[in-house]
This record gives sequence, structure tokens and C-alpha cells, in this order.
Amino acid sequence: MPSRLPKLLRLISVMVLASVCSSCSGAAPPAAVPQAQPAVAGILAAFEQYPVVALGEMHDVLQMGDLYVQLLRHPAFAKQVGNVVFEAGNAYYQEVIDRYINGEDVPYAEVRKAWTTTLGFGPVAMAAMYEQFYQAVREVNQQLPPEERIKVWLGDPPLEPQQPPTTRPDRDAHFAGVVLEQILKPGKKALLIIGAMHLLPAGVSIPKPGEPGGPMMVRIEPGSGGQPTLMPVPTGQPVPMESLSKELVGQILERNYPGKTFVIITHSGYKEDACNQVIAGYAASVTTPALIPVATLTALFERSDCQEWLPLPTGNPRWANAVLYLGPPETLSMSPKKAGEPPQPYLEWLKTVPQPMLVPRP
Repeated sequence: MPSRLPKLLRLISVMVLASVCSSCSGAAPPAAVPQAQPAVAGILAAFEQYPVVALGEMHDVLQMGDLYVQLLRHPAFAKQVGNVVFEAGNAYYQEVIDRYINGEDVPYAEVRKAWTTTLGFGPVAMAAMYEQFYQAVREVNQQLPPEERIKVWLGDPPLEPQQPPTTRPDRDAHFAGVVLEQILKPGKKALLIIGAMHLLPAGVSIPKPGEPGGPMMVRIEPGSGGQPTLMPVPTGQPVPMESLSKELVGQILERNYPGKTFVIITHSGYKEDACNQVIAGYAASVTTPALIPVATLTALFERSDCQEWLPLPTGNPRWANAVLYLGPPETLSMSPKKAGEPPQPYLEWLKTVPQPMLVPRP
């Protein structure tokens, strides 16, 4: 093992992996494999080679919201990127959000509808991190001249709350359409923030709920005969799996602009302590959150049986270019959904997750 590696990683590799995680490689990534770097620096560096960086979000995790704010406040983001396409945004309120983030005096009750009435998240309480995202953009933009301000494109289909659709709009087609028309065709750059499942590449099928890698947002609706469905439309009617998008955001972008999107999937943590110790030891040399190239993660866990808490095969090079490591699972928490409510520890939240979600990765 190369002597340049931190002593902590050498100790973990020799003592912990050998006795507990026998199927992990226990080897350091080869010297030629790109190394981890702080997430903000890594994301900005990716924009030097790609016009689009897609961040597969782990919804409601407080540390993800903190990362968004750090990235937005970095001077290079507005100057070098300047655009965000955000899943947590109802496009019906695009004009309202445009005015709000540009510092205009807009009734806040109207502004909040942009992230509290989306089709994708449904009629549920939204985590505070989404509100803080829009507030951070507004604050940053107030320090910039109009031509340098950050633009937020609302990525969920336009949905007027008083007139819910009779058929479910194609969310992926709408989000991808915004990226194609507003970003790639004009030659701009953008950060995409959207659930990781939307970034699944072509040729990789989506398993059914309960199967390894199955959909995350699973519900068993009354009267469904036990058939799993995804999030209901605002009318409360369940949406069967067959009505999901036929082509996902990642697939649409790759078909139209191959090789132009750098994909990052958020790591949900491993069930096995030994596996978590390996990745924590490796990332100890950089500040978390950290961006870890998929090739590096694969080298660390060659032939590994480590199981992630959520069914996201983050080590799959067909899915992602890099993995966002927010920190050890015990240090993470969920963004509150009520004023004055303390953050819920991430590991406690996992206990409330329906079991079809907690399955081994394929």
C-alpha cells in the first residue's frame, strides 16, 4: 500500500477490512485514479469540462441543503455557471420566483407556493432546506449586478393548485426540456438538482418496489389490492407505475447531447460499520462534503458486499461520474419541516422508511 495514504486508511484497511469486511478489496485506489476533493471545488471543476452538472439529490437531508448554500455563495458559481434547474419548483410560479430572487417585493405567501405545490413532492410539508435555497439565491443576487445574477429554472411541470391535471404530466420530459431549451441549446451552463432516480442512464432498467434498486417513493394506497404506486397527484388519486415517464431526464439529455452531463449521485451510507469506516478514512484527507470519483470508490470496494441504506448503486460507473459523500451516516440529519422543530438524526429517519426502500444494491 503506498506510503502516501493517511495512516488512518492503512490502519482500517489492514485491521478492520481483514476481519470484518472480507469481500472489500482493502487496497488503496491506484495512483492513476482521481482522488477525492471538497465538494464545492469538485463541482466547480467539473464545469470546466461539462456544461451541465447533475446532482442526484437525497431528498430532505440537511447537509445537502447546506452544500447548496455553500455553492451558491461561492463567487465562482454565479460567474462561471449562473443557472440552476431545480426539481423542487413548480414552473407555474416561474415569474414569481424570478421577481423574488432578483430582490423585488413579492408577497411571501405567493413565493412559497413555488416549492410547496409541486407535482413531484406532492401535497406534503416541505423541508426547510428548500426554502433556504431560494432565500440564499436572493441574498447572493442582491450583491450582484443584474447581468451576473443567478437564474433558477423551476424544473417541475407547471401546476395550478386550483386546477389539478386530469392526467399526470411527464415530469422528466418537462425538466429535460428546460435543460435542453434554456441551457444546452443557447450554450449556457447549469447545475441540475433532482432526485437520483431521474438520472438513471439508458439500458439500465428500474426494478420494481421491493427489488434491489427499486423506486424510492413507494406507497400502498387504500383499495389498490396491495399494488405499490408512486406519489399521488394533488387530487389524491394514486398514480400507477405504468404512468411514469417513459424516458428519464438523464436519458433524454444523453440522447440529445451525449457526453455533456457530469452526473453526481449522493452516497446514502452503508449498513456495515466497517464499510463506513473505510470510506470515512479515505475521505479524511479532505473536508466533507467530498466528491469522490466513481472509479476511486470502485477501487476501494472491489467485489464488495457492502449494502447502502438506500437503493442507489452509487458505485455504478454507467450511472454516475462521481459520488457525493456528505459524511458518516451518524453525523447526518434531516431538514426540519416545521418551524422550531429540531433536525431528526438520519439514522433515526431510516427506521421510519418503508422496508421496500431499504434493500441491497444490485
